[in-house]
Amino acid sequence: MNRTFYPNSLDRTAYVITTMVILLALSLLVLSVPGIINADETARAGLRSGGILLLLLAAVFYLFHPSGYLVEGQDILVKRPAGLKRIPGIDIKTVRVPEKQEITRPIRILGNGGLFGYTGRYYTSSLGKMIWYCSRRSGYILIERKESIPVMISPDRGEEFVKEYYA
Repeated sequence: MNRTFYPNSLDRTAYVITTMVILLALSLLVLSVPGIINADETARAGLRSGGILLLLLAAVFYLFHPSGYLVEGQDILVKRPAGLKRIPGIDIKTVRVPEKQEITRPIRILGNGGLFGYTGRYYTSSLGKMIWYCSRRSGYILIERKESIPVMISPDRGEEFVKEYYA
């Protein structure tokens, strides 16, 4: 079966957020080392806990961030370090580039807003609830499903992705 891989790259905002969160976590851990700052053990424990929490959060978002997409027959697969997420072709109604007005001002309901990408549940007034597996806030491809809420992805070569899907 033919499988074409479509990579995706982080936008500048996601890159900056990811870098800053990791640097903040590492800074908190360094500051928690005795002798670095003049603080009691309770304060150092707080810094250490904050650093560990941020690193754990970053690890979870890294494991579930989209690193690319595959078209496999009529199925679409979201490649993630934690494994593939399959969107079965039998459930797909259309795959298209959304109109600009359909994706204006997306609201994050429950998910990640920039750490290794934009994933989770989002909402727009024209499309309603959606699931995002995106790495940037441009080049969107909308996967409308027959029985479920739509899925938004962001391959680097989005128009090629749509053409291949329908080939």
